[in-house]
Amino acid sequence: MLMSLELTILADTNSKIGEEYKTNGVSYLIEIYNDENSIEILFDTGYDGKQLINIAGKLNKDLSKVNNIILSHGHFDHTNGLSTVLHSNKNKPKIYCNENIFYKKILNYNTPDARDIGITANNEIKFIQNNTNIQYIKENMEIFPGVWTISNIPRNIETNTISGNLTNVYRENPDGDYITDPIDEDSSLLIELNKEELFLIIGCGHSGIKNTIKHINDNFNGKKIIGIVGGLQLHDKDIKQIEDVYSYINKLNLEYFCPIHSTGETAISLFKENMGKEFISGGVGTVISI
Repeated sequence: MLMSLELTILADTNSKIGEEYKTNGVSYLIEIYNDENSIEILFDTGYDGKQLINIAGKLNKDLSKVNNIILSHGHFDHTNGLSTVLHSNKNKPKIYCNENIFYKKILNYNTPDARDIGITANNEIKFIQNNTNIQYIKENMEIFPGVWTISNIPRNIETNTISGNLTNVYRENPDGDYITDPIDEDSSLLIELNKEELFLIIGCGHSGIKNTIKHINDNFNGKKIIGIVGGLQLHDKDIKQIEDVYSYINKLNLEYFCPIHSTGETAISLFKENMGKEFISGGVGTVISI
């Protein structure tokens, strides 16, 4: 098996193609090729679906033909654009997500300022369910040969300092009770480029990047991660915690490293200043080809 891929960032608060294309949230279009076929995956749908489609068109990408959508977790900056994307889609795409993604997430629960910040906030949930083929991810799931979704990652390493639970957000469970949202639906995408090398794509990193990497190392037979793209959930961490994650990642000897979104500007600046050619400055329009 030999894979090549092209990853295009469609949504981020930074932009490489003009200030007017900055947008909240995250979305990537991932095009994977091997000797036999090609696979196109939309990973997350950002906050603004119309802007996402507009950006895709600017970059000569057509989201109306996408057959596969992966949702990393239920926050609305990663899922708000879903209904809009589906209304423009000519197919009935598969959606890969954790089964806990459709619960309401209430910010400032039990106060006058309470509001839904989950996938249920602005999406047409019944429309989504009726016009897609939803596949629920359980732990490690091979959705195509060599292409894996990763979920239910054990949070054994520095859970409280790395995973970034939002203590003022509560999740509504099916029984009507509310609990502090554990963001336990957090999921990532892992691509086997060949027999030895892996490429990791994450949304916000709520499971913790160290936990995620440990889980991969424990389950993928010593294969080497050569690339990471996504949010590392360091935006609200102190410099000591940021330096700890930098040290951990630096030891991986990556060939591609593109931190965006929840990584935060302080951490991104530290990575940029201390890493070499593996560091990629991310934003809307960034393309990573392997």
